[in-house]
Amino acid sequence: EARPLRDVPDWLMQRVLATGAFPRNEVNQVAANEYLDRAGISSHVEEPTSFGPNLATLSMLSPVEMTLTPAEEDLHGRDGLDHGNWVKILLEPRSLLLLQGESR
Repeated sequence: EARPLRDVPDWLMQRVLATGAFPRNEVNQVAANEYLDRAGISSHVEEPTSFGPNLATLSMLSPVEMTLTPAEEDLHGRDGLDHGNWVKILLEPRSLLLLQGESR
């Protein structure tokens, strides 16, 4: 269910704004997802033209492992093997990951 951005809890907005990467008028959306039994999101690219130059991910209840790969890699032709250009990040509960610049 979509809700207005003003409904985002103050503690969450304060945490994101404390990074200094997001002026208040630059935060354009917040998504909350729950993943059960090791489910997750498949490979994709968050387009900077749609979501802005900065992206924050907050792990709330459980640790999550993220694998970052170069955006120019063909998503459909991946062989599932790290060829030395993947970055794996373990995001512990209550950790905030900020992606900017080349990592974005």
